[in-house]
Amino acid sequence: IAFVSLRDGNAEIYVVDADGNNLQRLTKNNYNDFEIDWSPDGTYIAVSSQTGMYGNIYLIDVEAALQDPTGLTRQQLTDTDATDAFPTWSPDGSRIAFISNREDERNWEIYVMDADGGNQERLTYTDATDGPPSWSPDGTQIVFESDRDGDFEIYVMAADGTDVRPLTDNSVQDRNPDWQPGKIPSAAVCHSCKCAGLDPLQMLLVYGIETTHALDFGHSPRQRKRALDGDFLEVGLAR
Repeated sequence: IAFVSLRDGNAEIYVVDADGNNLQRLTKNNYNDFEIDWSPDGTYIAVSSQTGMYGNIYLIDVEAALQDPTGLTRQQLTDTDATDAFPTWSPDGSRIAFISNREDERNWEIYVMDADGGNQERLTYTDATDGPPSWSPDGTQIVFESDRDGDFEIYVMAADGTDVRPLTDNSVQDRNPDWQPGKIPSAAVCHSCKCAGLDPLQMLLVYGIETTHALDFGHSPRQRKRALDGDFLEVGLAR
C-alpha cells in the first residue's frame, strides 16, 4: 500500500505491506509529493509533486526508489509553470490522465499523455472545473466531475475526449466518481451531498452508465454493501 504522509516534515510517499508491516519511505526530497497512483503492473507510481507555486507529474520506479529515495531516480513527465495533478493510469498502463490549470490558473481541465510523458493532449474545453479523471475498466471511457452547469455533476466521455454526456443532473453537489471494477464499464460511483451538508458522511450513489439509474447506498455499513448486477460493491465514506 502506498500513501502520503507528513510525518517527516513535508509530504512524502511511503509504502507498507497490506498487513501494516514493513513500512518503508519511498521519497526523501524537498518536494511536496501529493496525489499518487500505482501503475497497473505495480512497478511505477505516478505522483504530482509541488515545488513552490507549481506542481508537475513525475514517474517513480518503486524498486529503484526503495534503494535511493532522494528523488534522483524519478522521471519528470510534465514541465509547466502551472499545476498538473491527480495522475491516473489507464488500465493497460500505456497512458496517464491528469488535470491541469496550465491554460488558465482558475480553470482545471483534463489532459492525457503517454506513460513516458509524450503526446500530451487536452481532452476537455470548458470554462469550468473538470476532473479528476477515472478510467473505465476497459480503458475506453473516462468519468469525471464538473461544475460546468453551475454545480458539480458527474460526466462521462470517450477516452479521446469525445461523446461527453452527463450522468447526473440535480441541484446538489455530485463529486469524486469512480468505476466499479469489472470486465465492462457498467457503473460509476460518486459522492452526493444530498444530506444538505448536515452529516459528515455523504450519500453514496451508484449510476449505471447506460441507464443513469441511481441506487441509494445510504449511510449504514449494511446499506453501503449492495449487490449490483450480481457483483458486490463495497465502499467506505470519508468523514
